[in-house]
Amino acid sequence: MPERSSSDVAQTTQPQIVQDLKARLVHLLDAVVAQRKDVAADDYEALVARLRDVFRQRRSASVASAVRDQLAEALFPKLRDAFRELFEQTSFGDPVKAAENLLGTLVAADVCADFAAAVERVAEDNPGGGGRDAFSFAGLTDFISLEEVLQLLGAGKHTGCLFLENHTNRIEVYFNGGRIAFLNPRELLRRVFPTRDAMGCREIPERHLIAASKALEKNGTPIALTLHQNGFFRDSELREACKLLGSEVLYEFLGEPEPATFSYRRMPELPEFAVKHDLRIAITPFLLESSKRIDDMAGLRKVFPDPDQPVRMQADAFVRLGELNLNPMEIKMLAQLNEGISPRQLAARVGIPMFDAYQALVRFAREGVVLPPGGVGVLVGLAVTTEESLQSAFAALDANDDAREVTNALDKAFGVDETFKTPRRAGS
Repeated sequence: MPERSSSDVAQTTQPQIVQDLKARLVHLLDAVVAQRKDVAADDYEALVARLRDVFRQRRSASVASAVRDQLAEALFPKLRDAFRELFEQTSFGDPVKAAENLLGTLVAADVCADFAAAVERVAEDNPGGGGRDAFSFAGLTDFISLEEVLQLLGAGKHTGCLFLENHTNRIEVYFNGGRIAFLNPRELLRRVFPTRDAMGCREIPERHLIAASKALEKNGTPIALTLHQNGFFRDSELREACKLLGSEVLYEFLGEPEPATFSYRRMPELPEFAVKHDLRIAITPFLLESSKRIDDMAGLRKVFPDPDQPVRMQADAFVRLGELNLNPMEIKMLAQLNEGISPRQLAARVGIPMFDAYQALVRFAREGVVLPPGGVGVLVGLAVTTEESLQSAFAALDANDDAREVTNALDKAFGVDETFKTPRRAGS
């Protein structure tokens, strides 16, 4: 059946459109029932093209809608997939069944367009929704990385909220003049906090977590603030608690290989809680710390490559444990490991992020308590804690200084030929 150009469509009257679509549909149903797959596929492509023209004509007669366009464009691949499934059904040769399936998909096209138009009207009529400018920009982190999005908002000194969501969590990142003012995660990665003496820990009661989650869903109150209102965090601890709980979730987003969705909304004023508890986190240092955590995690994962593989204890684990100075959190972790659980399960049961769980597991592997699936060799030179990372950095600097001093001593003892002496740069 011959195709028509877009200019022809613009001149076509409504009855002609109906007759054209009817003729194409009947021809397509005949091909489907007769099991002429090649003919049916060609007819279907022509019908989809015709539907696209009709959709464009309907849109041109009204105000352009990004929502409607996106829904309509997303619909046609679904129609094509549904049509292909007709050829795989056992009742393929039933004319009534073929007609019902095909007409159902075509009716869905019109319903989808009407639904999109309704969504647009609600967005425009909702005074709190922001209308067409509800989001300044949005996308996926497989197209533009989250690091680049954060740098963009920081460099532009923007004020607003960045919404992030992946397959496990959501977080709101509030910006004030290009700095992170507040982090509002939907789910916490940590329930257990070490005490100041480093030999104890505090765990958030389950009733407090349930109440905090309900307050977040009901009125948007951040979980950390509800925990503070219920007495778990003191006034002096609140700022650091908000920073820790939010940063850990944002670090997970930055280190997650699977893409996440993001959308940013400009705000003339931030919510009261974001202004009152402004964290004042600069973007560049935060991204540097995130990069370091990602590198450290890559090293830790070499010892336990599969986060879902059960961890096995050494044969003489209890003898080794007698020589260790363990805090209550580590004792709790070892009690769970005795049941043969994986690193991912360990982090969830104890109530700590995966990064902390891996640090503890690598320490246990070093002390001979658990078996390292990655081999003993990968433990050599691996920095587990922040202190060890700093010690390694200072050791490298000391080694460079020692090498320089040896060179200077040799130069003084034997002299240096000025012809071969490396010229010094200006200002060095």
